Amino acid sequence: MKNTELIEKYNEGERSFRLADLSGASLSGANLSGANLRGANLSRANLSRANLYGADLYGADLSGADLRGANLSRANLSRAYLSRAKYGETEILSIGEIGPALSSGGHTTYLVLKDRTIHCLRGCFSGTIDEMDARSKAEHTHENRRWYESAIAHIRMSAEQVWDKRMTPDANRPNEQIED
Repeated sequence: MKNTELIEKYNEGERSFRLADLSGASLSGANLSGANLRGANLSRANLSRANLYGADLYGADLSGADLRGANLSRANLSRAYLSRAKYGETEILSIGEIGPALSSGGHTTYLVLKDRTIHCLRGCFSGTIDEMDARSKAEHTHENRRWYESAIAHIRMSAEQVWDKRMTPDANRPNEQIED
């Protein structure tokens, strides 16, 4: 499927693009909010500044994709393949999910980034793990706060394992022997 065909069908109201082959597609700035892209091949696609709010990207191949500035709030990235995908000024090394949370039953998706930061997506929230921690302290009751503390600790530990596995001990130089 060509990017122009996808945009045209989306604008006509179609939302199901399961298993679509959009490898290398130029979709910068595209509105794909709520699109079903399960299992789609978006490898090397330019999705910079794309609106992927609520999009279903379960199992999608996003390897080498440019996601800089993309809105991934409420997007389902479970089992998505993100090797060498660009996000912000860095690469995504790993993706994880934790939940459901006590307050809403929703899940938190987190991206472990090569620059040693963690980006979290939960409902309308999209930000760093430190921002999520601060917001949860300000907005949640004791019971929910305990869940967030535990979830944040788990996410940080998982990220450390990814960074330790993928980086050599000297100054964040990638370990050439590890395959993505």
